[in-house]
Amino acid sequence: RRCVAVGAAVAALSGTPAAAQGPIDAVRQLYNQGRFEAAVKAAAEARTDPAVADVASLILGRSCLERFRQSEDRADLVAGREALRDVRPSRLSRRDQADYLVCLGEALYLEESYGAAAQVFASALERADELGTRAADRVFDWWATSLDRQAQAADVDERERLYIEVLVRAETISARHPESPAAAYWVVVA
Repeated sequence: RRCVAVGAAVAALSGTPAAAQGPIDAVRQLYNQGRFEAAVKAAAEARTDPAVADVASLILGRSCLERFRQSEDRADLVAGREALRDVRPSRLSRRDQADYLVCLGEALYLEESYGAAAQVFASALERADELGTRAADRVFDWWATSLDRQAQAADVDERERLYIEVLVRAETISARHPESPAAAYWVVVA
């Protein structure tokens, strides 16, 4: 259930500089439609254009991670990580930079590096303005889920510290956005 949330968060995160929108729009649309095979092919082709190579690599990485979530084929996870490694974040729009952080967090989560994933998701949450309310709520859910997974393997004291961290952030978000389903859920769970 949590994995579905990140896909929706990542799909909601789109936006490129005006000069780069033309050639990448079709690639982005394929991804947003959930046509990941077609998106992988189109993004790989778009990466040959230096004007959109970084955004295309980001979408390629996103698409490969989504394919991994569907198929659990480790080759997709590796391909997604490699595509993200090729992205130069400074060449992305602020919104795509936030999306890039979400993708890095997702890759770490899928590799079961929950503590590192939580740190990256926390960085993405600092860009909540670029994410938008719904996407930020989904990223918060991924952050909390990452800490939850980390806590499950921790000793009692560390587990308590992690759940307090989740609870404090969930209560803060709930106070600002009472409509947040993720915050309401994690207030109770934490």
